Amino acid sequence: MNSGLGHIGNQDTIQMNTQQKRFLYFRRFFIEKARNIANTLATLDYLSSHQDEFSILSKAAPGFIRAVHNNFWAQAIIDLDAFFVDSKKRNKILSFYRFFNYIKANWNLICLKEFEVYVVRENAFQTEKIKVDYNYVLNMITECEKIIVQNQNTLHILKKFRDNVFAHYGDRSKQKEKILISIDTLKAILEIVEKIINKIEVLYDRTETAIYCAPISDIAEICYRVKKYQEYRLQIRGWDFEKELQKRGNQ
Repeated sequence: MNSGLGHIGNQDTIQMNTQQKRFLYFRRFFIEKARNIANTLATLDYLSSHQDEFSILSKAAPGFIRAVHNNFWAQAIIDLDAFFVDSKKRNKILSFYRFFNYIKANWNLICLKEFEVYVVRENAFQTEKIKVDYNYVLNMITECEKIIVQNQNTLHILKKFRDNVFAHYGDRSKQKEKILISIDTLKAILEIVEKIINKIEVLYDRTETAIYCAPISDIAEICYRVKKYQEYRLQIRGWDFEKELQKRGNQ
């Protein structure tokens, strides 16, 4: 028997309550954080893969580029790690674990929508109604927790890097390769974040969110302009000098 998801509709059974608003706050907060990280990683990836352009930027404004590069790494590392902080240790942190606990405690006030799902069964469309219950919620959160456990080694590397490089001043001379991390690793962790967000979103309105980055053309354009300035800086300064002379002559 073949079955496939064809269309999803949903109905609000009551007006949105405080718990639902809180759920949506969590979701929006996580999505915005994840998208900021995606933009940061895309920029770091571009600069890392375009060494000539990065070198030009560094020569043009060494202090500024060094600060930006360091802060981008710090933002990506610290914000990614914050998703996975254990709420038992720091119960005021808006981590996934705190989100999970909030959903389990308030599921009956959050999951109030009734969904109509159009599926194909035996080559015919059928309509099924879905109502999320506690077991469904618990299973979905359990799946999310399993994803975190399965990637614990990678997340441990992330936390170790965060603790020793950005959050605190660890003695890196004694750890060397133990605190190395790559942009590809950070991208993989962001994919974990996206997967968990999407699993949780389904509980409320059966939607999913793509954690995409904004077009990277802005950083490419900056690199291009700086590169062209370096090539034609003498001519540009000459044009500026001529304009200044003309301005003084017209006064």
